[in-house]
Amino acid sequence: MKKNLPILGTRYRAADIADTSSICTWNPDMYGVDMTRPGAQAYYDSVFALYASWGVDFVKMDDMSRPMTRTRPRSRPRTRRSGTAAARSFSACRPAKRR
Repeated sequence: MKKNLPILGTRYRAADIADTSSICTWNPDMYGVDMTRPGAQAYYDSVFALYASWGVDFVKMDDMSRPMTRTRPRSRPRTRRSGTAAARSFSACRPAKRR
């Protein structure tokens, strides 16, 4: 997000969709995506289109439910299959608690 790059096919940029309060405790170099913001779904669509262009046909998405709550029904990307995007899988897993 430091470069605030554009989101393919939109007028939005990384800063427009970043949730800077959503930082993974075991991988703090990335921000979450706020799926309620315009451009967020388009960001994921562009990522999956890129993966599909590489021949990737399955993606496992972990740790997509942060914060761990049921109160944010739109907090994850739609996982539909389209002509330009690879098949997608959603997993709301989180790693085991560290000792």
